[in-house]
Amino acid sequence: MDWQAIPGRQLESEVTLLSQGSLIKGDLTFDQMTRLHGRVEGKVHGLAGSVIVVGETASVHGEIQGDEVIIDGFVHGNVTAATKVTLSETGRLLGNVKAPKFEVKFGAHFEGQAATLLA
Repeated sequence: MDWQAIPGRQLESEVTLLSQGSLIKGDLTFDQMTRLHGRVEGKVHGLAGSVIVVGETASVHGEIQGDEVIIDGFVHGNVTAATKVTLSETGRLLGNVKAPKFEVKFGAHFEGQAATLLA
């Protein structure tokens, strides 16, 4: 079976991963799929077509911008997405959201304001 043909799957070389226990300070820019499991102190910017996933063990202290942002961990900063922001059951967000779609799952913690960003 062709691994690339599986819907929702990407080549390992197309996924950026910050592992649990890592700490990065500064402004970061990513393309395609990015999974953060460590700690980031600074701005996270996703290029066009990017999906930024803040994993359950991750914390981001700074602004996040991307096409799609999924928060399963902790974010202290504003989040802007061109298509959608999802705050999962385990997600915690202290900051404002600007996106055409903002989904908050039951059990999530959100302190901030949400504004519609026209696509």
